[in-house]
Amino acid sequence: MKNRSIFLALTALVLGLLSPSLAQAHTVLVGSNPAAGATIAELPEKITLTFANPLLTLGKAAINHVVVIDPMGATITSKDNVVHGAVLTNVLSPSMVMSGKYSVTFRVAAQDGHVLNGSFLFFVGTSGTNAGKSSVKVPTSGTVQLGAIATGKGVLDGVGDIRASASGAFTIDFTHDQFCYSIKTSIKDVTAAHIHAANQKNLTISDEIFLPLELSSINSHAPVCQSENGIALATLALNSDHYVFMLHTKSFPDGAVAGRLTVNGAEKVQISGASLTAASLGGSSAIVLTMKNNSDKNVLITGFSTAQAAHSMIFYDSNMCQGNTTMAALPNILVAPGQSQSLGYKYQGAMLSGLTRALVVGESVNLTLLWNEVGGSAQSATFTAKVVKAPAGLHFGKSSTQMNMPGM
Repeated sequence: MKNRSIFLALTALVLGLLSPSLAQAHTVLVGSNPAAGATIAELPEKITLTFANPLLTLGKAAINHVVVIDPMGATITSKDNVVHGAVLTNVLSPSMVMSGKYSVTFRVAAQDGHVLNGSFLFFVGTSGTNAGKSSVKVPTSGTVQLGAIATGKGVLDGVGDIRASASGAFTIDFTHDQFCYSIKTSIKDVTAAHIHAANQKNLTISDEIFLPLELSSINSHAPVCQSENGIALATLALNSDHYVFMLHTKSFPDGAVAGRLTVNGAEKVQISGASLTAASLGGSSAIVLTMKNNSDKNVLITGFSTAQAAHSMIFYDSNMCQGNTTMAALPNILVAPGQSQSLGYKYQGAMLSGLTRALVVGESVNLTLLWNEVGGSAQSATFTAKVVKAPAGLHFGKSSTQMNMPGM
């Protein structure tokens, strides 16, 4: 009877792995001791990983484990992985404690059977000041507004559908422990929608499903709301730029379009005089605007995003209107507190390329400015730009990629 119970549990685990629609309680790493990326003075007696939800256990079956490798490449954890609810621990038994880089890898199963893989580093040295368990404080009230523009370019390690796009508006509601959202797209064959971890910068989980999204939210008249764990919501709010919104389709099951989440910080920037130059399908368009920094910190303009284009770029060119071919892409443009920055046809500017549809004179297009407060997380501000006729002689020149002239 006991063996039959284990067999049924294992069957449920396999079904959970094969059926994404069954996923209702995925988990995520929310803390560790030593903390991810920390430099500590002394190696602790054990490694501790804390997840947002309790882990799945199947009798004595080893389905959750963590491995620590020391600077010499030796494994210093045992095969005895201990699970207590959402906490996984393992004793550290090095033959010799040394300074340097320690790597941690883990593989755990959530209660719904979803398997989560991840990795991170910590360092042992004499100058450690940030040792200890990292934690996430969950607010008891308030909301956080997030947004994302998803295009084929955002798909990690994949091709994606460069002709498709989508946008998502998300509200984290701490008062009711809810995640509310709506999705806008013209894609017809969406099979799944998710919030994925985007990188290993902080939470160290790559391409795992963080939150599954309901397909009924696509082009819905009202947002769809779902109850979520408070720790997961707080983690998303604090580290929004570490996550992407992604749509999967029949043609692109690994991800058709994706876009990084950004905090809506429109009140901190003021945008005026916004316009785009008219251009044909697949062509390029110049962005003209003035942006004022209303915050008390330096702001870095990092780019633009829109459902109407596959790519964007900010650049410097001494005189783009005169056919100059020295246009150079910029990683960002700094704007000091209280100062304004104009982007136009000369000097510093911005452009869209790979237009997914023609831009016609007189219409309005929604654009999103992507920016960071220096030392802060990614933020965004959505605004409307008027499409105008491209001035005579406007030429994008050449950078590392051949650009198209507006209207060509």
